[in-house]
Amino acid sequence: MPAEKVETVRELVARFQESAACVLVEYRGLNVAQMTELRNKLKAAGVHFKVYKNTLLRRAAEEVGLQALAPYLEGPTAAAFSADPVAAAKVITEVQKSMEPLKIKAGVLEGKVLSAEETAALAKLPSREELMAKVVGGIQAPLYRIVGVLGSIVHTPLRNFMHGLKAVAEQKQA
Repeated sequence: MPAEKVETVRELVARFQESAACVLVEYRGLNVAQMTELRNKLKAAGVHFKVYKNTLLRRAAEEVGLQALAPYLEGPTAAAFSADPVAAAKVITEVQKSMEPLKIKAGVLEGKVLSAEETAALAKLPSREELMAKVVGGIQAPLYRIVGVLGSIVHTPLRNFMHGLKAVAEQKQA
């Protein structure tokens, strides 16, 4: 095998190992403008997207123990690798609505091969950032309530005392 193909297989092995998710798509029927739009949207989401030869994808998949990907490596195939488990699936599913020929073939999520339907279902999950925001919000809400209650406990007697002082001062003035 030529050196450049060996290097491509090494690159793919590294991407499979470092990425939380990979989405394989069939792009047959997309024009250059549509492919450029797809690449730009994926890049903006932090997703590495590239067209690879199926034989090289198959070799890399076998090296990382993903032999179950072999049946999906037929026809034109592009791979979208992402550190975020749902980013690639979200972008591709969204773009798929306006680009009919684009089809999800399969996916890989943390070492497990997923069907096209399972991969598309990933797009419905909240992103890592959304989940983190929900967790932080869930932790903050009770704390804000406690601060509010403590504030009213401390401030109410002080407020009553100040109103009492004001009333005494007004009474002495009159």
